[in-house]
Amino acid sequence: MKSYSYILTIIVICLTGFTSCVDKIALPETTAPAKIHVECELSPPFHIKAKLSTTGDFNANYLPTFPEDATIRLYSQLDEEFVFKYNSDTRIYEVTNGRLRNGLNYSISAEVKDSSITSVFANTKIPPKGSIDSLEIVNIESINSNTGPSEDLVTVKVNLDQASGKYFRIFFDSRYATLKENVNQSQWIYNPVLQKSEISSIKSGGTSVHDAYHLRGVLVNPEYLDDTSFEVVLKTDKSSLESKEVLKTLNIRIHSVTESYYRYHLALSKQLKLEGRKAIEPVIDYTNINNGYGFIGAFVASSDSIVVR
Repeated sequence: MKSYSYILTIIVICLTGFTSCVDKIALPETTAPAKIHVECELSPPFHIKAKLSTTGDFNANYLPTFPEDATIRLYSQLDEEFVFKYNSDTRIYEVTNGRLRNGLNYSISAEVKDSSITSVFANTKIPPKGSIDSLEIVNIESINSNTGPSEDLVTVKVNLDQASGKYFRIFFDSRYATLKENVNQSQWIYNPVLQKSEISSIKSGGTSVHDAYHLRGVLVNPEYLDDTSFEVVLKTDKSSLESKEVLKTLNIRIHSVTESYYRYHLALSKQLKLEGRKAIEPVIDYTNINNGYGFIGAFVASSDSIVVR
């Protein structure tokens, strides 16, 4: 199992970064034929990307390969067909001439030139757009230090519009500004760069809200929320900012995601959080890929904001 664990770790490190019912993978205990591992992510209107490798035959120290000449196709329920092209700069397969539509079903097929490796296919559906009912600042704590990092800790209460989606990924950005006081008027001068806010802790939400360890933000399943709301504490490093700059606006990014996206990334996040980013055990626990590993999933992005000061 040592070589198998090592190989799957390599695949996850190389492929992760990008979830229809999800089946538990039957992890091979003995020598297994090579299979395709593909991660495909769709988001309207133009985000169509996939990462692909082959893996298998673990007891023979089979090292994963990352073919640049695989054939990946995307099909829509409108009988559209798009062919992925490999981008050598990003090492990602992508479609640059296709347009995704909300609410449609899509399927993917992938094959490699090695005829001994079975081709794979999978299906997904673009989810509805997600939204929130309200965003509330509960508390702000500013930590200014000469010896350590200076940061803002902001407790936020998020009220979801439960009717807008079943699964979510939610993350935050903070915009800082300096109050420029002139003779005639006072004007806020904004920092041109948004500061990324990380999750410091989850204060409420129970088993519905999970820290996305390898992504920013949280993964949310609103079905088990008591009142459709949850609270998180955000941490924003402001060490690179001027001392006069203060938090002015908090932006919330809302991704309504498919079940396959949610479950795949939740399983991966839990495993990495348990064992650290250099996990030595398999982290690929779930798949909705037929004849292979990985997932095809989709998300629809939206955003909102709240003025802090």
